[in-house]
Amino acid sequence: MKILLGAIVALGALGCSSDENPSPTGAGGSAGGSSAAAGGSSTANAGSGALGGTGGSGGSADPSTAGAAGLPATYQLTLNVDGEGTVTSIPAGIECGERCTGSFPAGTHVQLEATAEGGVLTGWAEACSGGSSCSVTLDADARVTATFEPFRAGGANAHGIAVTPDGTRALVTLANSSGMLQVLSLADGSLLDSIPVGSFPSAVAVTPDGTKAVVNNLSTVSVVTLATKAVATVASPCASDTLYDVAVAPDGESAVTTMFNGNCVTNSVAVIALGTASMQNQYSIPAQLSAGIAVTPDGTSALVALGILSTKVSRVALSGGAITDITNTSSSFGIAVTPDGSEALIASGDGDTIKRVSLGSNAVTGSIDYASNQDPHNIAITPDGTRAVAVGSFDVGVLLLSSGTVSKTFSGGGRSVAITRDGKRALVTLGSDVRVFALP
Repeated sequence: MKILLGAIVALGALGCSSDENPSPTGAGGSAGGSSAAAGGSSTANAGSGALGGTGGSGGSADPSTAGAAGLPATYQLTLNVDGEGTVTSIPAGIECGERCTGSFPAGTHVQLEATAEGGVLTGWAEACSGGSSCSVTLDADARVTATFEPFRAGGANAHGIAVTPDGTRALVTLANSSGMLQVLSLADGSLLDSIPVGSFPSAVAVTPDGTKAVVNNLSTVSVVTLATKAVATVASPCASDTLYDVAVAPDGESAVTTMFNGNCVTNSVAVIALGTASMQNQYSIPAQLSAGIAVTPDGTSALVALGILSTKVSRVALSGGAITDITNTSSSFGIAVTPDGSEALIASGDGDTIKRVSLGSNAVTGSIDYASNQDPHNIAITPDGTRAVAVGSFDVGVLLLSSGTVSKTFSGGGRSVAITRDGKRALVTLGSDVRVFALP
């Protein structure tokens, strides 16, 4: 996340002289200067001007005007970074994520730009203060401290995460018995709302118009109207069902979730009508477990990852429930579909890879080496379809889809991931924190 800080850089009018050894007695001083009108004799005057006028009587050069004598004074700006982020300067000279020092000519206006890598900028200190901007005019050596912190979810066990379409808010589930859906500001991480949902909520998804959130709880689905905080509950046909992941159809009219219970429905995809908060359809899948789920951009089918015990992914037609198996996807958990609907990425325990699946042929076409965790919502794709973010147990990987490589990793790992609609930031839940990463 980049925060543009300060005013436009002005280097100032710093003078220049070709004199390699300027006089210390004043800018522009000449050794011999004034002419007497009668007799033409020359009288030496250490402070006289170059054109014969009498100058000041000695004195050292003022650093702020020393450029006129050809030796511009320089000052040092020392930056300290507290937390996960980097700061760069305009003009160049500062670029670091811990501590660094840059030298600049006297009078330079230095504009500092902060990029969060794991948190948000919470404030400046020393030569700058507050949390909005930092621009320093160097008339002496100066120090600045930038502090970055993660968002703090208002409780433990932050699990599911989604971003509202306008990019202003993050929706975070707290997976505990008194389950809550929290609404956080993406500007500063502040808590805007805390909405009770069912117990032990996991995944959360938001409708394309941003009006509703859908939350998977232990055995219910909560349909939340965000403006009013009203919650409608859809109960599973099995009282002890376990709901893993949830996705919203592109038209915003329905949501799909994965369900599992050995004594009731072995495995299924449930289609929920959001307008009436009711079960619309439920399609059984011959499998032992279910994990992640995603809906294709045309809204015709859902892709279901079947967990550690399966060697396939099921593609389920949302009208009629016909199933197409996608094989060679062992130990699959999170699933994401590219915006154009051509490809799915499946986080797989098979060789610690991200499987690439063609949705035209329903076949694995390749893989990207990355060891993800086993959360059903551990992978997301940027809106332009060029990159993906996958969450591992010990780091977070940014995948470049054009080359099939990992372009960057962030340390720390996490659980679930969401990407902002501008594609510039990834949000990852970890413990009681929501970590915010600026995507390269």
